[in-house]
Amino acid sequence: MAVAVGAGAVATAACFDPAAAAALAIALAVGGVLVPLGSAAIVRVSGRREAPARAALVGEVLDLAEGAPELVVGGRQQQALAAVAARDAELRAVRARSALAEALGEGLVTLVAGLALAAVVFLAAGAVHAGRLDGVLLGMLALLALASFEAVRPLPVAAQHLGATDAAAERLYELVDREPPVRDPHMPAPRPSGEWLRLESVTVTRPGRATPVLDGVDLTLRAGRVVALVGPSGAGKTTIAHLAVRFRDPDKGRVLLDGCDLRTYRQEDVRAAVLLSGQDAHLFATTIRENLRIARRDATESQLREALRRARALEWVDSLPEGLDTQVGEQGLLVSGGQRQRIALARAFLSSANLIVFDEPTAHLDAETAADVVDTILELGRDRRGVLLISHSAYGLDRVDEIVQLESGRSAADA
Repeated sequence: MAVAVGAGAVATAACFDPAAAAALAIALAVGGVLVPLGSAAIVRVSGRREAPARAALVGEVLDLAEGAPELVVGGRQQQALAAVAARDAELRAVRARSALAEALGEGLVTLVAGLALAAVVFLAAGAVHAGRLDGVLLGMLALLALASFEAVRPLPVAAQHLGATDAAAERLYELVDREPPVRDPHMPAPRPSGEWLRLESVTVTRPGRATPVLDGVDLTLRAGRVVALVGPSGAGKTTIAHLAVRFRDPDKGRVLLDGCDLRTYRQEDVRAAVLLSGQDAHLFATTIRENLRIARRDATESQLREALRRARALEWVDSLPEGLDTQVGEQGLLVSGGQRQRIALARAFLSSANLIVFDEPTAHLDAETAADVVDTILELGRDRRGVLLISHSAYGLDRVDEIVQLESGRSAADA
C-alpha cells in the first residue's frame, strides 16, 4: 500500500513539477526503505540477545521462588536476589536498545518527511517564480508531500516487528532442525503387547566420556516377573530405563520387545507397552484426578479410586476436602514426596502397560515411606506384569525374581 501511495504521489507531483517529484521520490525511498531496513537490522540483533536474557531471568526467578526456604535457611537469599537483579539489568539493557531503535526509526521518518516538504516547497517556489507553476499549486504540492508520508510512517515499526519475529523464528528453526535422538520407522511393526523386553549386548557411549556408559549389557524382563537393577550412582541404571522406553537407541547391540527391535515400532506403541516411572514423577498444576488420567484418559471414577487404593493413597485422598479434585500445585508442591510417589504408583496401576520400569522410586523418601512404596511396587508382579525396579536400596530385594548388579556399565545376574 505504501508503494502504491508513494508512486501515486510522485506521479501526481511530476505532472506539475518534475524536480519536486524527483525530490519527493528520493525522500520516500529513504523513509520507506532505508530507514525501515536499518531499524529492522538493529532490532534483529537485539532480538537474538533478548531471548537468552529473558530465559536467564525467568530461570533465576523460578529458582528463587521454588528454592526460597532453602535459600533462607542457608542465608543465601541476598545473593539470589542480586542474581535476579543482574539478569533483570541485562534484559533491560537489551530492551533499551530495541526501544532506541524504535524511537530512532520514527524520528528519522519524521525528519525525512520534513526535509521532503522543505525540498518540494523550495523547488516548487522556484517554478512559481519562473512562471512554470501557478502559485496556488505550491500549497497543493506541499500538502501532497506531507500526505504521502502518512503511508510511509508505520513502515519502521512494521520492519522492527518483522526483525523481532525473524529472530524468534530463527530460534524455533534451530529447535526444529535438531536431529531427534530417535525416529519412527516408515513402516512400523504391529503394536506389541509387551510380553517381554530384552537388552542384548547393549553398549551406549556419550561424547566426551572415555568409557562407555553401558558396555555389552544383557537384561531380560518378562511379564509376571520382578527384576531388581542395582548398582552405584553413575553405573548406567537410568540409561537402561531410557533405552527400555526408547528415549534413545543403543550405539551397539539391540533392545527387543516381543522379539522385535524397538526401532521397528512407533515410539508411542513402545511406551504404551512399557511404562517408565521416574524418581521425580512429574505432577502437573492441576487436580489429582487429571494427574491420574495421564495414564488412562478414559478411566472411570471407580478405576481411579481402585488405583489409589492399590497404591495405598485412597484414604489420604478421601481425607482431603475436595478429594480427587484437589489441586496439587505447580510441580506438585502442595503434596509431599511420599504422596507424589503414591500418585505415580496409582498411574502405574491404572496404566495398561504390561512392563513397568521404576527408576529410583524411593529417592528422597524416608525409610518407612520408602519401604511402603517398594511393597506396593512388588504387588504389580502379582498382576502378571513385568516390573524392573531400579534401586540403590536393599529393601525388598529378597522378594524379587532376579537381581541384576550393574557396575561400571557391566552387568552380572544373580537369580
